[in-house]
Amino acid sequence: MKLQKLIIENIASIEKACIDFEHGPLGEDSIFLICGPTGAGKSTLLDAVCLALYNTTPRLKQAANERYLDENDSFSGTGEVSIDDSRMLMRRDSVSAQVELWFTDAAGDALRAVWSVARARNKAGGKIQKVVWTLSLQDGTPLTNKSTETRTEIERRIGLTFEQFCRTTLLAQGEFTKFLKSKEEEKSNILEKLTGTEIYSRISREIYVMKTEKEAELQELKAQTGGIVLLTDEELAALQTEQRQVTEETATLRTQLKQEQDLRKWLTDEQKLAHDLEETGKALQSLTERVESEDYKRNKSLLDDWDRTADVRFQWTEQVALQQRIRTSEEELEQLKEKYRSLSVGLGQLERMQVQCREQWAACETYLTGVQEKVPVYESLQSLLALSDQIQRALQQSEDYRKEKAHKAAMHQKTLEVRQGATASYEQARKVAEEKQQEVAVCRTQLEDLQVEELRQKKQEADARLDGWKKLREALSVRAEKEQAWLDVQKNRKTLQDDCRKQQQTVAQLKAQAEVCRKEKEEVQQVYDKQRMSCEDWAREARARLSKGDVCPVCGKEVGDDLKSEVHFVSLLEPVRALLEEKARRAEEVLTALARAEAEVRSLMRLEEMEAKKETTAKEAYSLAEKTVTDMPLYATVKEADEVVSQVEHALSAQQEVCDRLEALWKQAEEGQQRLNRLTKEREELTTACEQWHRKVEEADKAVSRLETELRMLEEALSREALTVSQCVEKGETLIVFTPWQEAWKTDRENFITALKKETSRYVEQQTRREQLSHKVESLASQVEHVQSVRQSILSELPDWRQATPETIPDGPCPEGLPGQWNALNTSVLSVCHAIKTSQKLREEKSAGVEAFLVGHPEISREYLGKLAGLEVEKVNMARRTLQKLDNDLTSRRAEMERVGRELTQHRAQRPSETEGMTLAVVEETISRLEEQQTGKLARLGAIAQMLAHHEECLQRIRKVKEQIEVKQKEVDNWAGVAALFGSADGKKFRNIAQSYVLRQLLAGANHYLSRLTDRYRMECPPGGLTILLRDEYQGGVKRPTSTISGGESFLVSLALALGLSSLNRKSLSVDMLFIDEGFGTLDSDYLNTVMEALEKLHQIGGKKVGIISHVEALRERIATQIHVERVNHTLSRVEVVNTMGNM
Repeated sequence: MKLQKLIIENIASIEKACIDFEHGPLGEDSIFLICGPTGAGKSTLLDAVCLALYNTTPRLKQAANERYLDENDSFSGTGEVSIDDSRMLMRRDSVSAQVELWFTDAAGDALRAVWSVARARNKAGGKIQKVVWTLSLQDGTPLTNKSTETRTEIERRIGLTFEQFCRTTLLAQGEFTKFLKSKEEEKSNILEKLTGTEIYSRISREIYVMKTEKEAELQELKAQTGGIVLLTDEELAALQTEQRQVTEETATLRTQLKQEQDLRKWLTDEQKLAHDLEETGKALQSLTERVESEDYKRNKSLLDDWDRTADVRFQWTEQVALQQRIRTSEEELEQLKEKYRSLSVGLGQLERMQVQCREQWAACETYLTGVQEKVPVYESLQSLLALSDQIQRALQQSEDYRKEKAHKAAMHQKTLEVRQGATASYEQARKVAEEKQQEVAVCRTQLEDLQVEELRQKKQEADARLDGWKKLREALSVRAEKEQAWLDVQKNRKTLQDDCRKQQQTVAQLKAQAEVCRKEKEEVQQVYDKQRMSCEDWAREARARLSKGDVCPVCGKEVGDDLKSEVHFVSLLEPVRALLEEKARRAEEVLTALARAEAEVRSLMRLEEMEAKKETTAKEAYSLAEKTVTDMPLYATVKEADEVVSQVEHALSAQQEVCDRLEALWKQAEEGQQRLNRLTKEREELTTACEQWHRKVEEADKAVSRLETELRMLEEALSREALTVSQCVEKGETLIVFTPWQEAWKTDRENFITALKKETSRYVEQQTRREQLSHKVESLASQVEHVQSVRQSILSELPDWRQATPETIPDGPCPEGLPGQWNALNTSVLSVCHAIKTSQKLREEKSAGVEAFLVGHPEISREYLGKLAGLEVEKVNMARRTLQKLDNDLTSRRAEMERVGRELTQHRAQRPSETEGMTLAVVEETISRLEEQQTGKLARLGAIAQMLAHHEECLQRIRKVKEQIEVKQKEVDNWAGVAALFGSADGKKFRNIAQSYVLRQLLAGANHYLSRLTDRYRMECPPGGLTILLRDEYQGGVKRPTSTISGGESFLVSLALALGLSSLNRKSLSVDMLFIDEGFGTLDSDYLNTVMEALEKLHQIGGKKVGIISHVEALRERIATQIHVERVNHTLSRVEVVNTMGNM
C-alpha cells in the first residue's frame, strides 16, 4: 500500500490542509518531520488517515465504551451519543468536515477514500448527520456507497485491519519501553496488544472446553446402554408362533367379508335402479303435461308474432325515441337560453373592465412623467453597483498585496543562496561534456568517408525497381485469374438457362394433370356428400324414434331385434369415402409436385439473374486487371516478348542480385552509424546533465529576477489600487446627474445604493405595468368586438332571445374565457337547432312506415303492436329458451326411461347364487360381525409386530451406541492429547508458547535494525519464556537484563522493536510509510546521528518512508523536509509542508 495525498477539511483544529506524499518535498525525501507546539494538531494528521481508511482513530478506539446525553441536541438520532463517535472530530462551529485520502492498494489500483460528515441543511444550527464513507477509483468510478461495504472493501484491498494498520504504521515508543521494563504477566498482555496474539489465548481455552465437552458426551453415551431392555428367547419364539396363527385366521375372514360385501353391493344397486326408474317416469309425465298446456301454446303463438313483426317494431321504437329526442333538445335549448342571459351579464362586465383599464393606464403615465429627471440615474444603477464593488475589491486587494510583499522578500534571500551552489556544479559538468564531444567528431569523420547519402539513394532506387517488377508479376497473375473466372461464369449461366427451360416444360405438364385431378375430386365429393346426408341425418333421426315392436314409416314393417346401428349406415358409405380419399391424395401429390417444380423454376431464374450479374462483375474485374497491367511503366519493356511472364521473372532475378549487393554495403554503414549514435547519446546525456545544472542556475536567476520583478509589481499594484478607488468615486459623480444625490454617493455610498435600488425597482415596475395595461386595453377591445359579433349570430338564429338580454349589469369581475364561452354557446345553439329539425323529419318518415304495416296486416292492432314493441328482448329470448328446453327435456327423459329399464333387467339377470330370501339388513349385520372379528385379529397382529419391532430396534440401538462409544472414545483421546500440550482453563498454556515464538520472530527483525543503530547489543529470549536479555558484545557477550541500560539505550532498543514489528507483515500487505511518535529527546548527539542514519537507510532497505513526530530541536535542524503544524488561535491551526533548504 502506498499513501499518495491527504486532504483535510475542518477536522479538530485544522480548517484546511493538503499534504502530497508523492510530489514536492515529501516526494523527494525518504524521511520527514512533523513538528509543532503541543496540542496544535500533529496527531490529527494521523487521525485523518485512520478516519479515511477505517472510520475511527487510535485515540477513539482506546476510549471507554460509554455514552452520554447530548444536551445541546447536536447529533441526529437518539439523545445519547457514544464518546468514541468519530463525528466528535468535526471542527467546532463548522457546517461540514471531510477527509480525502489518495492511495494505491496491494494490487497497485489507484483509489480514493472519502470520510465526510455535515450538519443538516448545511446550517450552523443544524444537527450533525450520519457519517458518509465511500471508496472509489481515482478516475471517479464508485466502488462502495455504504459504510459497511467500504470497511470490508478497504480491508480486502490493503490486507490490513485497523489494529494491524496501527501496529505496523503508527509506532509509539512508549509501548515498547513499557514492554521492556514490565513483569512477565504484564509483558504477555502488552505483547498481545502489540502483535495481535490474543487469538492463541482463545484457542487454548476453546481446546480445554472442547476436551471437557467430549468427555461429557462419552459418559452420556455409556449411560444410554443401561436403559435398553430386550425380550428373552422363549418370549420371542411364542410371539412368532402366535403371529403365524393369527395371520391364517385373518386371511379366512377376509375372503368371507369379500363375498358379503359383493352381495351388499348387488342389493344396493338393485334398489337404486328401481328407484331411478320410478323417478324418471314421474318426471316424464310432468313434462308431457307442461307441453300440452294452454300456457305453452300461448307463448308459442306470441313468439311467432314477435318474429314476423321485427321490422315494424324497429320503426315503432325509433318513432318513440325520436319524439323523446325532440323533447330533450327543446329542454337543452331552454338551458342554453339561461346560459345566454349569464353571458350577456359577462359582456357588460367586460365592457366596464375595459373602461377601468384605461383609467389605470393614465395613472401610470402620470407617475412616469413626474420622475423623468431621475431616469438617467436609474439607468446607471448597474454601473454604480459595479463601481461600488470595484472600490471594495481594490481596498481588499491592497491589503493582500502588502502581505504578499513581505512573504516574497523572505523567499528572495533563500533563492540567492541556492543559485550559488548550482553555479559550481554547472562548471564541472560542462568540462566533462566537452571531452565527449571530441570523440563524437572523430567517429563522424570516419562515417562520412563511406558516402552514406549516395549509398542510400542507390539502394532506394534499386529497391523501388525491384518492387516494380514484383508488382508487375503480381498484376499479370491477377489478370490471368480474372480472365478464367469470367469464362467460368459464362459457362455456368448457359447451363442454368438450359435447366430453366426444361423445368418450365415440366410445370406446364403438371398444371394440366392438376386440373384433371381437381375435376375428378369434385365429382366424387358431390356424390359422397349427397349419400352421406341422406344416409346419416335421416336414418339417425328415424332410428332414434323407433324401438322394438314399432312400425317403420318407410317400409311399413314391424321393427324387430335386427334394428341396424348408426355404424352400419356409416359403413355403407365406406367405398365412396375411400374413392374420395384416393382422388384427394392424388390431387395433393400433383399440386405438391407442381409447387416444387414452380419453386425450382423461380430458383433457377434467380440463380440465372445472379450469374448474369456475376458475369458483368467478372468482365469488369478482368478489364480493370488488364488496365492495371498496361498502366505499369515496366510493362512497356516486355509487352512485345513472346513469353511475357518468363521475361518478367528473369528481370526480377537480375534486379534482386543488385539489391543484395547494395544491402551488404548498407549494413556496413549502419554499424558505423550505430557507434556514432551511441557516442552521441553519451555526449547528449552529459550535455543534458550540464544543461540541467545550467537550467538550475538559470531557474535560480529567473527566480531571483522574478521575485525582484514581483516585488516591484506589488509596489505598482498598491499604487494602482489607490488610483482605482479615486477614479471610481469620480466616475460615480459623473453618472449621478441628479445633483441632490451626489453628496450621498461620496459620504454614505452603501445606504445610497440601497435606496437607489428601491426607487429603480419601483420605476421599472411602473414601466412594466404601463406596458401590460396598454396590451390589456387592446385585448379587451378585441374581445368586446368579437363577443358582440357572436351574440348577433345567435340572435339571427333565435330572434326571440332578444327579450332575455338583462337591462342592468351587477358589480363583479368579468368571468375568464368569456369569448370562448360565447363561441361554445353559439356552437351549441346551432347544433341543438339542427338536431330538432332532423329529428322531426325522421319521426314523420317512421310514422308513415308503421301506418303502412297496420293497413297491410289488419289482424294486428295498434295496441297489440305497441305491446309487442314494449316487450324486453331478454324476456322474449328467455321464453324462447324455456320452450326449447321443455322440448329437449321431454326427449331426454324418454331416452332415460328406456336406458334405466334395460339396466334393471340386465342387473336382475346377474343375481348371485344362493341369495334367495336374503335382505340388505341381514347382509349388513353379517358384514358388521365379520369386520369386528377382523379388526380384533389385525389389532393383535399389530401389537405382536410392534413388540418384535421394538425388540429389533433395541438391538440396533445397542449396536449403534457401542459404535458411537468407540468413535467418541477416540475423539476424547485425541482432544486429551491436544489439551495436554496446549489447553488450559485460563488460556495461558498455548498463549505463552505462541508468544514466545512470535517474540523470537520480533527480536530477529528488531536485531536487524538494532545492528544499524549500535554494534554493542543483541536481544535474545529463552525458549518458552518472555524475558528479554541483552547480549553485550563490548563485555565479551555477557547477557544482562534490559533494566540495566540507560534511557538513551532503552530508546534505541524500543525503536528497533517497533521497526521489527513493522517487518512482521508480508511485504505485499505493508504500508510504504512509518510514523514514529516522540522518544528522541533521551538521545545524545552521537546516538541521534546514528538513529537518523539508520532511518534514512530504511527507505533503501524496505522501500519505506519515515515520518517522525517530535519536539527535539536537533531534528528540525537535521531533517530538511518538514510538516509544520502551527497554532493560529486557540481553535485553529495551519498546516504547511516546507523544505528548510528553500523549496516550498
